[in-house]
Amino acid sequence: MPIAEPWYPHPDSYWVDASQENEYPSRYGDLFNAPEGCVDANGDPWPAALVLHPSCDLGAKAKPSLPILVARVEPVAGLGRDQAVQTKIRAGWAERDGVVLVAFANSCWLSAPPDQPDIDLYADLRKTRTVTFAALCVAGRRSAMTHDARVHVIRREIYFKYRWKTSLADVFAAERERIGGDPTFSGPRPAWAS
Repeated sequence: MPIAEPWYPHPDSYWVDASQENEYPSRYGDLFNAPEGCVDANGDPWPAALVLHPSCDLGAKAKPSLPILVARVEPVAGLGRDQAVQTKIRAGWAERDGVVLVAFANSCWLSAPPDQPDIDLYADLRKTRTVTFAALCVAGRRSAMTHDARVHVIRREIYFKYRWKTSLADVFAAERERIGGDPTFSGPRPAWAS
């Protein structure tokens, strides 16, 4: 994977425009309010949750009892005042002794969602919970992720879980194949999957 290849898309291309969000069923990468049961060790609710599984549309196909894997989402500013740490989270890369390395592989940066345009976020891929689809619906979706941003997040999750440095092109190709082979895919299709 070339170093120049970014981990994340441009911040303006992360989230579906709020006026079109209803056209997109919930799926992998969408940002939700924290469902019931998503609490930290002190019993405090998570700030938000990111859907990590399943990758298919949830909507009409999902039964209320369907298990959904979500990751904890927090504001980048909550990491403290260390700008170097915040920069590494936002870039996903860090330079050490002249070598560019993956930084904070356990995290996935998320640009500021439309409902909080001044607060960028990150998902901690180590902190996950399984919740029901019903609990996710009750919590409510905050933002629908664009198809292009979803590919970037999938790539980051693959790196976190398996340390495979896949290229964006490979993940786009896999998603094109998955979407093309799903006869029940709903919502607008990305241009690259046609």
